[in-house]
Amino acid sequence: MRPSEVRNYIDRLWNEDGSIFRIYYSKIYYFKKMIELECDKLDGYIEVASSLPASETEKRDLEEYPLQTIIERYPRYGISLRERIFKTAKNENGKYVCACCGRTFDTRRYLQIDHIVPMAKGGRTVPENLQVLCRTCNMRKSDK
Repeated sequence: MRPSEVRNYIDRLWNEDGSIFRIYYSKIYYFKKMIELECDKLDGYIEVASSLPASETEKRDLEEYPLQTIIERYPRYGISLRERIFKTAKNENGKYVCACCGRTFDTRRYLQIDHIVPMAKGGRTVPENLQVLCRTCNMRKSDK
């Protein structure tokens, strides 16, 4: 985004009816700074946590948790796992493909990583049991 677009976006979020941001940040300046800080984390300018599972046993134990929990506990490991799954979902044209319906997407915006065998049925968070689904297919799958 251009700087003017970023400013308009932040102003729109701040001034939106029912916005809760004013509850957490007393001034728009602090809200803007928090957004910049989070963007710096995403861009890698600030290391959130460099910890990786210390052993193979610890890594196997993580397989019992949802991907989001793994990312929260071991960001470097969890994010690399997520990236690996999204990478496998790309076709030869560089577009993401839903594993269920086969629709292609230019971005990840409407895609989610899902367990092939649900965790409730013994599925684990390992690359072989993870797939990329569009939101629609993931919702349909969860209804069954």
